[in-house]
Amino acid sequence: MQQNYHLSVGESVMSRQVTHPHLVPATATPLAAQMAPRHKPAVPAEERLADAFAFGLLGPLEVHQTGTPIEIGSPKLRILLATLLVHSGRAVPTGRLSTAIWGEGQPENPRRAVQVCVARLRTLLQRGPVIVTTSDGYMLDISPGHTDLGRFRALLREADEAAVRSDPARESAVLRQALTLWRGEPLINVPSDLLRDEVVPRLQDERLAALERRLDLDLRLGRHVEIISELMDLTTRFALRERFWAQLMTALHRSGRRADALMTYHNARRHLAEELGIEPDDCLRQLHLTVLGYVPGSGTAPAVPRQLPAELAAFSGRSTEIARLDELVGDHDQSASVVVISGTAGVGKTVLALRWSRRMADQFPDGQLWVNLRGYDHRRPVSPGDALVLLLRALGIKDGDIPPDMDGRAGLYRSVMDGRRMLVVVDNAGAAEQVRPLLPGSPSSAVLVTSRDELVGLVADGARALQLDLFSAEEADDLLCRRLGSARVAAEPGAAREIVERCARLPLALALAAARAAARPQLPLAMFAHQLQAALDELATADAATDIRAVFSWSYRTLSQPAARLFRLLAIHPGPDVSVDAVTDLAGQSAKSQLNELVTAHLLAEHSLGRYVMHDLLRAYAAELTQQLDSAVCRDEALRRVLDYYLRTAHAAAILIEPTRDATTPAVSGRPARFKDRAQALEWCNIEYPNLLAAISRAADRDFDQHTWQLVRYLADFQQWRGLWHDRAATLMAAMTATCG
Repeated sequence: MQQNYHLSVGESVMSRQVTHPHLVPATATPLAAQMAPRHKPAVPAEERLADAFAFGLLGPLEVHQTGTPIEIGSPKLRILLATLLVHSGRAVPTGRLSTAIWGEGQPENPRRAVQVCVARLRTLLQRGPVIVTTSDGYMLDISPGHTDLGRFRALLREADEAAVRSDPARESAVLRQALTLWRGEPLINVPSDLLRDEVVPRLQDERLAALERRLDLDLRLGRHVEIISELMDLTTRFALRERFWAQLMTALHRSGRRADALMTYHNARRHLAEELGIEPDDCLRQLHLTVLGYVPGSGTAPAVPRQLPAELAAFSGRSTEIARLDELVGDHDQSASVVVISGTAGVGKTVLALRWSRRMADQFPDGQLWVNLRGYDHRRPVSPGDALVLLLRALGIKDGDIPPDMDGRAGLYRSVMDGRRMLVVVDNAGAAEQVRPLLPGSPSSAVLVTSRDELVGLVADGARALQLDLFSAEEADDLLCRRLGSARVAAEPGAAREIVERCARLPLALALAAARAAARPQLPLAMFAHQLQAALDELATADAATDIRAVFSWSYRTLSQPAARLFRLLAIHPGPDVSVDAVTDLAGQSAKSQLNELVTAHLLAEHSLGRYVMHDLLRAYAAELTQQLDSAVCRDEALRRVLDYYLRTAHAAAILIEPTRDATTPAVSGRPARFKDRAQALEWCNIEYPNLLAAISRAADRDFDQHTWQLVRYLADFQQWRGLWHDRAATLMAAMTATCG
């Protein structure tokens, strides 16, 4: 009957039994002390003499008479005695004795040779136990209590009785006593292939089964910390015995070492795969899920992240590249499949990665991860350590279980990913060093990396490369047809070709140009082509990546003055997205109509109700414009206004999250925010958390010291409630720098 490993390991658990050839001696009781003579006045004198003998099988073969060792120098006599002892109380045929002693090199008269050995052994054991001659062999006439093996098995029966009485403490104590009878590898000084192949493995399994049973009881009795070291040693020496791995995982997890428990599963799986070519059994896999937070029978499932962003509705082209991705991702063997998609800015690397990932999501049932490393961004790039924190959180790991160092995080990440079939998309990578720690070790996962750089270092490590070029003329034409309608493009083929040429067949530029033309269907394409020509003449360069400024400028120049000002100011906002309230403070006035204008011009996207996001290239372009057109004073005032918004709103949330907090309102501009209850305050913090972290970072960089330490202070209770300890440590460092100089 198969049983599962649970975190309440206490009952017997079946596992694959693999015998290890070497057994390191345990702390053992000397044989003479184990076998104290038992005197029974009513028995004959010859039996009382036999009782003085003690035999040891659980280690080197030993014989004692009244505490004095008897040396058996002949290897053949040791084999004969060991064979009779293993079968004590039962007849052993002469043929088996002969095979045990001589193996394949049998003497001319085996029966006679065995008789001679028996006679010599009887001489050594004078006045001791009787070697009885039977019809076809011999029998050693002793009770089980004369051998350490018999005593060991008797104690196991006593442990069974304690188990029936539901007395785990007594059961554990008896098992410990039984295991002290072992002095090392059984019969190690008995040179018999027959005994070595047939008897010794069974004896070893008896000991290991008793040891596993005792460790189960230790876990049941709460001795988790005490047995970790012993289990680490056992999993090293018996790496193929899955039950020891399960017990070690359980002990580590119960001791609060969840990350180490997950790493233990990773090591067990690697050993089984390398040595036997198999996966861990169902019980060990179930325990792995339990450590991850899945409770059997609860109806809940382990964390299955689905982080792929929404896909563009009008995707076009790239059929050749998608087929190539199918081929590259499927062509892997012993490691995770890694494909680097490289190309110039705006060529559609992220769009392609997203399109392929969405199409293939069902092939990765354990989840899809997405992380933007901001390698080419006006914002600070995401470090590998911070990226690992994001990925581990998505995988269901709590902050308190995430190691503080990057190597520890990377190891835990690989352990959690081990055995899962997952897709990881690493977007906008700036260098190979940013990506390497994020690569899972399991061959069942796949990784897509997008970068403007070719990331030669990753390719040298074995990653596959896919260089993304500009659209072909056919693909560019297809994009215009999808966005503008085939009839409109067919009506002005010359203007359509000119738009394609002026956009240098750059997908992002084409998409923006098409969006502008689609917004005014009554105007001819020739007018848009002419306007695009003028803008390109003004900002033309030989670099296709910079040509996109022409498209941006074309859309920008159509804006009203207030909307153009807001477009520039949005580059000052520190976070990844922005709410209407934050925009109002950033602009210093109500900006709803300007937001609508920017969305209509496709210079801003409303990704959820009342929240807006700007494409990275558009943000970079806006940053260039604000540097050129807005004074430093204007930029600093806008930054101060939006930092004031986050500070006063974070304060309003903080006093609801923790009512005992100092209620002194910070001296900043703007009306105080209002939340109706604690739940609404927590919801605001959850939504705005990335912006709050970015605000702290920007305030610290720009020497807004008061905003820095006060934001850190007001965010503290929320971080504690969420268990965001790594972020807490980082923000505290920023606060210390701001206050101490």
